[in-house]
Amino acid sequence: MHGQGFAASRWLLASTVGLAVGIPAGLALGAPLEVIVGAMIVTPLMLALCGLFLGTSQWIALRGVLPQPTRWVPLTIVGFAAGLTIAVVAVETGGALLTGSPVRIATADTLGLLASVLVVGGFGGALLGVTQALALRHCPGALAKWAKASAVGLASGFGTGALMASALGGMMSGVGVVVFLVVSGLIYAAITGRTLRTMVLSM
Repeated sequence: MHGQGFAASRWLLASTVGLAVGIPAGLALGAPLEVIVGAMIVTPLMLALCGLFLGTSQWIALRGVLPQPTRWVPLTIVGFAAGLTIAVVAVETGGALLTGSPVRIATADTLGLLASVLVVGGFGGALLGVTQALALRHCPGALAKWAKASAVGLASGFGTGALMASALGGMMSGVGVVVFLVVSGLIYAAITGRTLRTMVLSM
């Protein structure tokens, strides 16, 4: 690894843009796929597309830092798709069992939304961190450190973004969506960037 080549500002921009653009892009591109593959399969496919955008954007910031930076992209796709799919299904299924009616995260009340995105961000971020840590295996304690940073970063980002979006018209409004995406990306990028810098400089 070449820790001195890591630029926190580049990671911040890349991760924020990757998440803020990747989520709506994945949802938009996934909508036509639902007609072809059905609703059961479309969620992991959409989230894989989100992971592709995020992983590619982060890969740009990691060139010259990781010995094999291209591995970062497929690892991000797998972790993001698997982690968030499992988390979303668990939240919506669990919510339906508790309430007796279908639960949709985006249309939940503020408390339900906050609880949902914290679970999705925490679990999804942890699994994302576990898979991405395979590209950071040369760093001491990479698995535990990166999984924790990714989980805390995504949960904190989603939670703060959801609260701010709710205060500005809700998750279904245009302003709310933009605020959620940008705030989520910035917080996730800031938390993971600080941890990543420490990890690569320890090599």
